[in-house]
This record gives sequence, C-alpha cells and structure tokens, in this order.
Amino acid sequence: MPSRQPQPSPRAAEPSANPSPNPSPLPYLAQIFAEKQLKELKNGRLAMIAVLGEMMAQQVSGYGTYEQLGLIVKSLPLPL
Repeated sequence: MPSRQPQPSPRAAEPSANPSPNPSPLPYLAQIFAEKQLKELKNGRLAMIAVLGEMMAQQVSGYGTYEQLGLIVKSLPLPL
C-alpha cells in the first residue's frame, strides 16, 4: 500500500478575493482609504524630517541625544 501525500487545498491556490493593499478585513470606502494612506505618508515624511533635525543637532553641538537632554534638564531651575 503506497503512502499518500497530503494534497493542498484547492482554495489555497486561489488568489485573494480582495487584492487591495488594505490589510484590514473591514471594508473601507476608497476615499477613506486614500485619506488614511495620505495621512500615513505625511506622518512618515514628518518623522524623517525629525530624525534629520536630530542628527543635525548632534553634529552641531557635538553631543549625543541623551547628553543634550541631560544638559537641558540640568539647566532647568527645578529641584531634582
């Protein structure tokens, strides 16, 4: 008696019914999805500008991020 190999499900080879880039199973209107996509893109751009600003501050001051933060905290007139 030959051993039987498990056969893949016929559904496994079928392409997805929803090939959109929306990872959520909830149905979005195309306009809402486009707005969310644009907001995410703008947030990513803002984050890249923030990282660039931090790197420039490190180059100009000669101190790392946490060293700069320590200097700022020490200069505050708060009792710590």
